[in-house]
Amino acid sequence: MKPLLLLLALSLAANAALFLRRSSTNAPPDKPADINAATSGAPRSSAASAADAQAALWRQIDAGDPSAIEQLRAAGWPPEAIASAVRAHLHLRLRAEIKSRWPDADQDNYWSSQAMFGGPTEQRKLQHELWKKYEATLTKLLGPQASFQDDNWRDLRFSDLPPEKANVVRAIEDDYRLLLSEARGSFDPDGNNLVLPEDIEKLRFLEKERRADLARALTPEELFEYELRSTDAANGIRFRLDAFDPSEEEFRAIFRIVQETSARRGRVEVYGSVPPDEQALQKQVQAEIEAQLQQQLSPERYADYKRAQDFDYRALHELGKHFDLPMSAVRAAHDVKLTSEQRIAQLRKNPPKDPDEMRVALTEIVDEAEVQVNAALGERAYEIYAQNYTFLANLRRSIPQAKSTNR
Repeated sequence: MKPLLLLLALSLAANAALFLRRSSTNAPPDKPADINAATSGAPRSSAASAADAQAALWRQIDAGDPSAIEQLRAAGWPPEAIASAVRAHLHLRLRAEIKSRWPDADQDNYWSSQAMFGGPTEQRKLQHELWKKYEATLTKLLGPQASFQDDNWRDLRFSDLPPEKANVVRAIEDDYRLLLSEARGSFDPDGNNLVLPEDIEKLRFLEKERRADLARALTPEELFEYELRSTDAANGIRFRLDAFDPSEEEFRAIFRIVQETSARRGRVEVYGSVPPDEQALQKQVQAEIEAQLQQQLSPERYADYKRAQDFDYRALHELGKHFDLPMSAVRAAHDVKLTSEQRIAQLRKNPPKDPDEMRVALTEIVDEAEVQVNAALGERAYEIYAQNYTFLANLRRSIPQAKSTNR
């Protein structure tokens, strides 16, 4: 709990106990029992009475009983203090219930692409269900304007930061978000976004200043952990590595290589069409990254990494997850693509003189590819793949059409 909220909670208990002791003699029958009543014929201690008062008040708050709020108001509590203490208490209850029903809820799998969406689907459903439950309790207590929506605890970017540092980082990000958005430009209705050289320079300047401000607020270790979870570059890596399925150690190593190389070469995240010079820089930086990854990863894992950069493999990987196919089937289908492309390239390198022979040979390659992909994926998965993805369709379109003859 935040230091301020802890202080408020302690004060809440003390004030509630004082108020309930003063009003216990006039409490109606349907109210909680007199907390100062004698137990076993002996008067209770002041500390025990205060503890009982605190427990009774929390039970009322857990039940969404507005009379608990009225008691605090009558005791002289300001509305802001009441709201802070109640929200802090319900947060703790919410997190405890999520943890009890989903023991792995606190695992911060930031290296997984699922981290971009808040975890596995089942966990998100549970969190949404409990979130609505506790927000309904908060609304009963504090009114319809009350909400958990803006609280830091839900945001994995701040999960490893002390609350006071999380607030500073949030303020820094808020300051730069609009400036960076303006520098990146916006897409027109046709999906185009022209980025000028001066926009690139402005982005470089803003990113450098933003990171310098964050570095002043955080230790180097905190900054690295924060950027693992928050930056556009990290999200891009998560997306591109989904089919690679990296371990935590692999993700950290890859992120560090991408981050350090990009910072050294001045590469920034740009959305849309960029000038030729920037395109050249992007290619140079990516080549450096690839060379370092080849040194960092084992030969087998680097081959997996390269495969995962292929759009068609990523599409097959998603299909495999949807239909619960073994990864061996996904790789077999992708191998068909690679082999077919190699065969077509070789055929084009040494084409037959007769165009009809070329067309027949290409058709045989594509027909074989369709049969092999069908065998690897199964009928239903193959049907979806053939309807929605481009590998087989592109191969088919590569076959030249027969020239029509007019007689």
